Amino acid sequence: RNTIKQKVDQMAVEPLRVMGLAYMEIDENEWIGNYENSNMTRNAAVNLDLMLENGQQPFTWIGAFGMKDPLRANVAKCVKYAREQGELSIRLISGDHPETAKAVAIKAGILRPEEAGRSYAVMTGEQFRDFVGKLTQQNDEIDGVE
Repeated sequence: RNTIKQKVDQMAVEPLRVMGLAYMEIDENEWIGNYENSNMTRNAAVNLDLMLENGQQPFTWIGAFGMKDPLRANVAKCVKYAREQGELSIRLISGDHPETAKAVAIKAGILRPEEAGRSYAVMTGEQFRDFVGKLTQQNDEIDGVE
């Protein structure tokens, strides 16, 4: 696991989108009854995710590969314009691996290399919602709103 994690982290920094491949054997009737049903409820999907996270569905690891996902042509130029002409501070909210998000943000000019180590330089959506919620709550307390 440590070797795989190191390789994934190395690919993420390049930045590559990393895909893992694995399979599991499951009885066809169990699959159809629990997961393939076209009327599968959200709870069934959540239960499958939980089972996977808890290792209750044993997978056999095949491998991982990294894919390049290049920036669109004008992204860096638009970010530079927004920073310089609009005097905006731009941040990246991403669901990607944090190192991939940082590398992409640096390439796009969203993040300067010296900013990459700062907390909240790159955040997941969940971290952003928590952070903004805390700021809103602090501002409300300062303004006397409860």
